[in-house]
Amino acid sequence: MNKLESIQKAIEYTQNKDLKNAEKIYLTLLDQNPKDEPILEVLGLLYMQLGRLKKAEKTLEKAFGINKSPQIIPHLAKVKTILGKFSESLYLYIELVKKEKTLENYKELIQAANKCDNNHAIYKFSIEAHEIFPFEPYFLEQASYSAVYVGQY
Repeated sequence: MNKLESIQKAIEYTQNKDLKNAEKIYLTLLDQNPKDEPILEVLGLLYMQLGRLKKAEKTLEKAFGINKSPQIIPHLAKVKTILGKFSESLYLYIELVKKEKTLENYKELIQAANKCDNNHAIYKFSIEAHEIFPFEPYFLEQASYSAVYVGQY
């Protein structure tokens, strides 16, 4: 079976909720190329589905380390948040916003800052996001709340 056929089979297993066999295929593909970033990312997501969060974190970190792809950041940050690593999650969202200034990325960043009780980050990024998305009330609300804590009232 070639790589494409293997991936198609793994997707089929995943769709049929046979995650163990999908995992076996991805691991076999990684034996052939341990730095295959897309396969590492998909395997990390599979581990998330299986509830193997430490393994998901390690696999997604390895994928992210290969080329710092922004598409991996939300998954890795989510795992770190679930594991209670809020500061690491916040750092990842800051990196993501530097690369892709989207509404969703700013919201995730501010939520991560809230989990860290980092009012300076909440204020800074809420103001920045409000300038980019002036009609989104969430950012103005977050900036207002955090302003009291950072002395910007």
